[in-house]
Amino acid sequence: MPYDQTAVPPATLQHSNQPHQIMSTNTLDHTGQPAYDLPGKATAPRIFLKPIAPPSALGLAAYASSTFVTATWLAAWYGNETTPYVLWPFILTFGGFGQFAAGMWAFNARDTLGSVFHTMWGSFWIAISLFLAVTSTGNNIPVDRYAYNDAWAIWMVPLAAITFILTAAAVFRDLVWAATLFTLASGSLLGVLGWFIHEPAVIKLTGYFWLVSSILAAYRVALYVMHEAAPDRDLLPRFENSRHRTHIAKGYHLGYNEPGVVAAY
Repeated sequence: MPYDQTAVPPATLQHSNQPHQIMSTNTLDHTGQPAYDLPGKATAPRIFLKPIAPPSALGLAAYASSTFVTATWLAAWYGNETTPYVLWPFILTFGGFGQFAAGMWAFNARDTLGSVFHTMWGSFWIAISLFLAVTSTGNNIPVDRYAYNDAWAIWMVPLAAITFILTAAAVFRDLVWAATLFTLASGSLLGVLGWFIHEPAVIKLTGYFWLVSSILAAYRVALYVMHEAAPDRDLLPRFENSRHRTHIAKGYHLGYNEPGVVAAY
């Protein structure tokens, strides 16, 4: 039905108690008719975006810090059997709660890899810290890093397995992420063997693999903050790996960091 130019203009109709919402006669709906602000008429959906910083920037910083101090202790660079009772408050707050919070925010950013990684390893550091907190209420029980410990070993089994899965996915993102996860998963697998068979040399290797992983994670944090500081320049090599992506997915989206749109870069 053609639009009747002689029709009463919407501004004269008493159908809305909010005059600023009355549509102009130049605004037509999908049928070509004037889009009046009639009561009960369905309104168009509105989407509000709230950009956030990349959650994995915080998550990897927390991971790198807690993993570094733990890895160097496992490698016997410092400390003794009571050192973990001094380390656990920092590991709990930053490595545990900080990383877990980053994992929760990664859900909003649709960063599946980041959400799984940070919530899983954040939970691990929280559990370790709470265990040390409970045992430190009385006399501090010496923690022999190289003793037979089937509980620590069995913890490492699912952590290593899932981290290897995340490594395979990270290969399609960039090689720094992939290397961070691969060295972590490999060290965790060595931890399974070392604590099950009571072999100090293998447990030391766990520490060194985790140390390399923490350094790579710190480099990835540097990429995040440098990209924010100079978004139009690559101040550090990113080691992207887009060869196996489709032509649509090779480039990073313009709306990164916006919850509900795309995973954070």
